[in-house]
Amino acid sequence: RGRETIAGRDAEAFELKSRFEGRASYRLWVDHATRYLLQFQVWLAGALAFESSHRSIAFGTVGGAKFPDPKKAGFLDVTRETLQDGDLTGRPVPFATFLPAELPEGFVRRELVKVRIKMIGMSPFTALQATYTDGVATMMLLEFDANDALWKQIREWLAFGSEPPTPSPKGAIVAQRVAGRGGCAIKLATNGTEIIATGQEGPAEQERLDKSLKKADGRKRMKTTTIV
Repeated sequence: RGRETIAGRDAEAFELKSRFEGRASYRLWVDHATRYLLQFQVWLAGALAFESSHRSIAFGTVGGAKFPDPKKAGFLDVTRETLQDGDLTGRPVPFATFLPAELPEGFVRRELVKVRIKMIGMSPFTALQATYTDGVATMMLLEFDANDALWKQIREWLAFGSEPPTPSPKGAIVAQRVAGRGGCAIKLATNGTEIIATGQEGPAEQERLDKSLKKADGRKRMKTTTIV
């Protein structure tokens, strides 16, 4: 897209467009001298859905500054373990896990990861992260134990409430649409597991993926999602 001035810096502008209709496109402005990302935009359905930008910036060294190592400080410890589909049958996480039986056109899974977070004064928190991409757009599933103490705090901080939603009488999945910036995000609750499904592929494709979720052992498909 050429060169522009962003935050007083000479920047190169790029645009990434999906090959698939209805998905997000991305615009990036990169500092010509340092290759640092100065501005980032997500466009969906012809409208600006999200933007992050520097108003001003200066590059250089911070004389004598020392920053603590979070791991040495012991406040936060995060570990990531790459998994394969077969690993999920052995219950590597303390909750039921779900994976999509179908993916939108062009999407493939990029990674399946067990994430373990340890914070001072709290029991370890475990999550499952599955990431999918079509080469431009990204979709992600984050799965948690609905009754985990740290997840309860995060749930309340995200304005979901401190307790999981009450299942419907017929046992259908209870889902809440929780965001609309830069794509779609939906929170689902079932079988003691809560799932945040998010991505830039658009609400219709996101909901189709959510409805295709099944237990990772492949034996049981989730019932139709109820959006609230």
